Amino acid sequence: MQAIRDWFRRHWVACTVVALLVIQVAQFTYVIHRESLTFDEDNHSFSGYMMWHTHDYGLNPEHPPLVKLLAAIPTLDRHLWTPPLQHRFFKNEADLDGRDWLVGEQRTAADLFLFMLTRWGRRLEPAAWERPRIRAHFSRTLELPGVRRLIEEQALELPDWAAFEPSR
Repeated sequence: MQAIRDWFRRHWVACTVVALLVIQVAQFTYVIHRESLTFDEDNHSFSGYMMWHTHDYGLNPEHPPLVKLLAAIPTLDRHLWTPPLQHRFFKNEADLDGRDWLVGEQRTAADLFLFMLTRWGRRLEPAAWERPRIRAHFSRTLELPGVRRLIEEQALELPDWAAFEPSR
């Protein structure tokens, strides 16, 4: 028994590392079996299908199309029902559908981030704030006192339609 204690005292770091690695592998195994590593396969497949049938590469544009096109090949001979394209800003406008703020009824940091992205997108063609729901969100966010102060202090450019009077 004393020999085991002496061995463990000399090798306790290695034993701890091995134990932690075993725990990490067990956690990975548990998570992999409970959740998919890629949660957006359906989005890629649908985007690829729509690329083949409508030649619209605007769905899910942040990923290159080749893999999406290849993934959709098995569905090419099928006539699947697809919802009509509504020409939305591919993510944000759909996320705002029917809501004032991105996350529930309360304003969050995500709303301020969308405001910033919308302003950055002013030079896109069409400008990001030309989308009706994005424009409404931009206007609501512009009404916030802190955002108004930021616009004034930084002398940021706003669209002509934005109702904004600097405070005096």
